[in-house]
Amino acid sequence: MRVFLFSCLFTICWNNMLAKGLFEHGVASGDPYSDSVILWTRVTPVTPGEIQVKWEIAADNSFSEILGNGQTATNEGRDYTVKVEADSLVPGTNYYYRFSLEDGKILSPIGRTKTLPSGAIEKVRFALFSCANLTANYFNPYGKAAEVGEVEAYDAIIHVGDYIYEYGRGGYTAAEDMINRVGFEPDRECVSLNDYRLRYAQYHREPSLKRLRASAPLIAIWDDHETANDSWATGAQNHSTDGSEGNWSERVTQALQAYYEWLPIREPENGNRRNAYRSFQFGDLVSLYMLETRLSAREEQLSLAPSEAQVNARILEILANREITQQYAELYSIPLPSNTPDSAEIRNFSNALALVIPNEMIINTLQEAYSGDRNLLGEEQLSWLINGLTNSSSKWQVLGQQVLMGNMTLPGELLLELASGNASQTTIGKYYTPALKVANGLSLTPEEQSIFDGANPLPYNLDAWDGYGKERETILQAAISLEKQMVVLAGDTHNAWTNLLKTMNPQNLGIPAAIEFATSGVSAPGIEKYFPGQEEILRVLFESYSPRLRYAD
Repeated sequence: MRVFLFSCLFTICWNNMLAKGLFEHGVASGDPYSDSVILWTRVTPVTPGEIQVKWEIAADNSFSEILGNGQTATNEGRDYTVKVEADSLVPGTNYYYRFSLEDGKILSPIGRTKTLPSGAIEKVRFALFSCANLTANYFNPYGKAAEVGEVEAYDAIIHVGDYIYEYGRGGYTAAEDMINRVGFEPDRECVSLNDYRLRYAQYHREPSLKRLRASAPLIAIWDDHETANDSWATGAQNHSTDGSEGNWSERVTQALQAYYEWLPIREPENGNRRNAYRSFQFGDLVSLYMLETRLSAREEQLSLAPSEAQVNARILEILANREITQQYAELYSIPLPSNTPDSAEIRNFSNALALVIPNEMIINTLQEAYSGDRNLLGEEQLSWLINGLTNSSSKWQVLGQQVLMGNMTLPGELLLELASGNASQTTIGKYYTPALKVANGLSLTPEEQSIFDGANPLPYNLDAWDGYGKERETILQAAISLEKQMVVLAGDTHNAWTNLLKTMNPQNLGIPAAIEFATSGVSAPGIEKYFPGQEEILRVLFESYSPRLRYAD
């Protein structure tokens, strides 16, 4: 009897140990519909080859009432991940699921999920995340949210991107405070399929992330770091153009393959993985639109401050055309130089232009940013969104997307110093002092009033919607004309913001079109990392010189 009992206990313990190892990346669910949901896990193989995996979904966590089950195979070709669709489910219902190996002898952890509600409902409950950098800090927000969600379940966990970071050692030094705890896997920047797979595997060994993913269905969309920093459709700031990091299109293809392998989301119906925009209907209360703002249509970001080379190139353009040279001489009252090459007159004229051309180029950039035909969503996705808003009868229209839609501005002089990395305390104080007094209802001196009124606020982030104003205007105008109540969700900046979104159309000027809630990062460092001890100064500056900003943290 003792031998038999020992044998049973040993078998149970051994199977539990195997389960922890074989299912070390946990379980997850995502992209719920009212009658189905995607279930996910990954098996860590003992030896290479195809692995048969069974799955079950039940009404209770003891699995006494199994409502669906099946079997599927996984292999090296999909990094041993498993994704199945559990269907024929009931709307607005909690379910439990698990996976197993060896005919049920080795069980995965149990996950909880929920289908979308249908019909009349009074509330939905979301948890919103963005910007999780493993080498920057602990993933405590994931764990805390999971703890809260286990008491009162979320209808969905929404992740609006930067789920991983692609950098290697030294690529983002401000986010390496925890590097000695976790390191980088692989120990380099991610550029290949295997690189991205290893990085996802590393992230998904974190207990708090696994706990969150097992607690509720995930609805996710990438931002830039799932491929490379500040990406657009045909390139990225953090992708080398010298060929050392390969072809951009191939890098995107491989990065997205890993993303779809590791995230419990559905594949686009048209087969183009870049087109991940999709919608979810939460009864009659919320229509949620997940937007793709990086890889399907985005044009390269504008740069507000021109480089010295760009200014010099513009001056040479002017000098190459005698008629234009004369126009600039008259416009800025500069003596017209002779046509003699390398003359002192030419040098003096060029030096005078160098003082005015940067401002001219900034104005041209702003015009292009706010009203130029620049794609962020692109015609196809924008049309899809407007049609969705038009046809939706939900009380709330919610946009789940990556970058700030609010018009975020700072004094031009200060912003240009920040862009050059040489912001002085004198300039900061110059604009902070009147802003603080205004914020506290105090009167300004004539000099302070002049500074405050003449601050010339400029957009601080042209990677956001401020760099793609025409499409933003189209969306906000649609919300007003269709009389929709709209909420915009965002991430990207690592800080938290609330913006009142208004159209710039004179006919509707001042009419609120939407409210924006931008979440802080899970662990990625915010702007305060670069200005330690000046958090309150930054908050006052942003709130004072961004008139539609309502909250900053």
